Amino acid sequence: MKTLLFFIFIAFTTYIYFNFVKENNIEVKDHLVYTSSTSFSSDDFSYSSEKSAYIEGRLNNISKKYLTNIILTYVIGIDTVSTYIPRLSPDESINFRTNSFIVRDLNYKYDLDDIKYDFETTTNQP
Repeated sequence: MKTLLFFIFIAFTTYIYFNFVKENNIEVKDHLVYTSSTSFSSDDFSYSSEKSAYIEGRLNNISKKYLTNIILTYVIGIDTVSTYIPRLSPDESINFRTNSFIVRDLNYKYDLDDIKYDFETTTNQP
């Protein structure tokens, strides 16, 4: 019984921390973009088409701190794509685009897997 209460307590405190206490520094709005390229070979009169996709969106720094080395990682089906943003000032917004990947299915579900960033430590910021 004590073990069950301990696990319930841990789950409750984790929920409270991630939903109410943890400071949110970045806001991400994104969407999936499909592209298609076609080619024709006159040597053997063949036609080929390749479909690919990428994620693009807007990243907002909603904190009052300078953020550096921002890496957004997405999981799309079995693929993992990412993008890198070197620096973001307080209240600044920037457009981003991930690496492209080959499309195997047109009904992809994608998920923002990880956001990594550092706070800038220098005091002479513009």
